[in-house]
Amino acid sequence: MRLSDHVPTTCAPPADAWGEVNAARPRNRTAARRTQQAMPAYTFAPIRPEQWPEALALWEKVFGVGAWLFDSLHKGTERRNPEHTRVALDEDGRIVSAVDVFLREMNDAQGQPKLVGGIGSVATLEEHRKQGLSGHLLEQATEVMEREGCAWSFLFTGVHHHYERYGWFKTPLRYKASPILEQPDGEGRELSHGEIRTFLPRLAELWRADHGARPLGNRRTPLYWEHAIYARMTRPERRVVADALMRAYVVVQYDESSVAVLEAAGDRGVLARLLGGVALEALMRGLSQATSHLPEESWCDLALLSLGNAWTSAEAPWAMSRAVVEGPETITAAFAAPGAQHSPLDDF
Repeated sequence: MRLSDHVPTTCAPPADAWGEVNAARPRNRTAARRTQQAMPAYTFAPIRPEQWPEALALWEKVFGVGAWLFDSLHKGTERRNPEHTRVALDEDGRIVSAVDVFLREMNDAQGQPKLVGGIGSVATLEEHRKQGLSGHLLEQATEVMEREGCAWSFLFTGVHHHYERYGWFKTPLRYKASPILEQPDGEGRELSHGEIRTFLPRLAELWRADHGARPLGNRRTPLYWEHAIYARMTRPERRVVADALMRAYVVVQYDESSVAVLEAAGDRGVLARLLGGVALEALMRGLSQATSHLPEESWCDLALLSLGNAWTSAEAPWAMSRAVVEGPETITAAFAAPGAQHSPLDDF
């Protein structure tokens, strides 16, 4: 799980491929042949549409989160193709391992869109782990991304050494933390789920104005807003706060010890008032700490002073990237670009 600022991402599975079949190698060829003969046979293939419910059940079982997470990504991603979801089937034709590729446009260092392959839903049933299944599926996913012309690939995980085997490298994202002000001042109104649905076009407009060309920003489409972003904004632990005239909005997440600012856009003065209101709500909940995933830009820093005044920067280690049809310099330049940030609402 990436900090406490959002629900578990689909790219933080258990370590399901810590070895090929020969991780515990037999000492002689006869034993090796017996081991090979005892292994179940697996078939690797793109998912069939009628297998989607079975894949959802696999992901729910492995990750312990609801189907909403995977289904919203599936429905909200443009250019979906069964070829993009790779599965391993056992001898009975059951899905026992899966890897998904979500195609999306993300901005490079110059703010220009690049096609990126998001790797998600990497999961293997416990009794089928340590067979190299997810590794083989990752290799197939890389071939898919090459055929689609992806500049690079992006994922989130807590088992970096597994993905490093297949070419991914660490590309940490930055965040900030601060104690909450003891006497904040502000205001704002939490939008109901119905209001969020109604105002999605306005939220998209505000977001696009501030983040549409931001390095590492996702080029969100109307379909993506309708399914993926709406589903993430309306999680029980999250709130969307806005002013009455919809000049600005803030997305926050509360947990037992802190409040996280996941995303914000709009009028700068209004944002400061909204974040002051978030501080008041956090204090009422008995919270004392805040984190921010806003870009490191002066307007964000100024608005955040209404929430806390002792912000320190840190790195979240969960993100990894891999060059596909362009070189790794495209990736490193994007992460190093001024103002670069990837919203937690776009995690997968």
